[in-house]
Amino acid sequence: RKIGLNRSREILYERIELRVEEMLQEGLLQEVEALVDEGFGPEWGAWETIGYKELALYLRGKIEFEEAVERIKKNTRHLAKYQQNWMEKVEGIEMLDLEGEIKPVKFLVELLS
Repeated sequence: RKIGLNRSREILYERIELRVEEMLQEGLLQEVEALVDEGFGPEWGAWETIGYKELALYLRGKIEFEEAVERIKKNTRHLAKYQQNWMEKVEGIEMLDLEGEIKPVKFLVELLS
């Protein structure tokens, strides 16, 4: 079975905003800073990861911190939209609406039973 999770774009984007703020509070900037201090630079493939590349630009003085955070949020929204569009094209996928009447946990328990 192929199962996709769906939620309204408005709620998804709100959750992205909160998650980015949470990641920053939990030390994402310090993690990227430590990698820069260890000598990792733009040639390192992981710099393409959302969050790393934006904060690396900030640490190199290319953009302001606020712009880096907004870019992280924007790039994450774009990735989420891409993933949703991709799932819509998957043949035979069952989309589970996370805001619908069926509770996801109950659905998954029944599915795995």
